[in-house]
Order: sequence, then structure tokens, then C-alpha cells
Amino acid sequence: MKTAFKSVLDTIVAALSAYPAPAEVVANPRHSVPESRQRQIAVHLGNSKASSGPLGVTRWTTPIVVECYARGDVDELLDSAWRRLFGPEARITGAGIEGLEQDGIDWDYAGSRTDMECAALQFLVRHRTPTHSLTPWA
Repeated sequence: MKTAFKSVLDTIVAALSAYPAPAEVVANPRHSVPESRQRQIAVHLGNSKASSGPLGVTRWTTPIVVECYARGDVDELLDSAWRRLFGPEARITGAGIEGLEQDGIDWDYAGSRTDMECAALQFLVRHRTPTHSLTPWA
């Protein structure tokens, strides 16, 4: 069985990958964007923190970073990713997720021959597990 954290990651990846996907979406990539690819979204888990909840529940706050890579202007890809997660039609459910909280956007412009831009959307996922378990709340 998957942990709550992998389940949260998979839920975010699925939301970003829904048809029509704005770019290929990869979870916790261990490599850079291939030179042949024009756009890519990389989703990374951060360091989760636990807090006590009502009897039988552990509440978690898990940081997520969604890196939007584009050769050229990254704004359109960033906007598409943001709308899927926070826009009016966004419905991120399952995996014990109680809500998403925006945390910021970090910008990086590579000065290499590839003209790659990156905008990293940072947010917190609030989710829960049963006490004494790392499985998602059913």
C-alpha cells in the first residue's frame, strides 16, 4: 500500500496531467529536462510535518513544488498549472487531502544555449492519516 505522501504526490500529478495536459508531468525527477523537450512540469515532495488532530487522526502539512520548465516564455505553462490546482474549477480530492495553501513562486532563468525558463509554484498540502499509520485517510 502507498503512503499518504506518495498518494498526495500522485493526486497532484494526476490533476496536472489531466487531458489536455499542458506538458509532460513527472514526479520527483532525477534528471534534467531533455534538450528535445520544449516544456515539462516536475512535481517534488518536501519535508512533511505532523501535528496532532482529533482522536485517531494525524494532520500533515506537506510542501509541494511544481516546477514549470519552458524553452522561451514560461508564463503560459505556469498559468495553466496554477489554474489546475487553484483555479475556479480545481478539485483536488482524495488521499486524505483537506486543502491546498499557496506559498509562493520562485523564478529561475538559465542563461545557457537552451533558453530554459523555470517558474516553481510552491504550496502546502494539508492532509491526514489515521494515528499510528502513514496510509492516507480513507
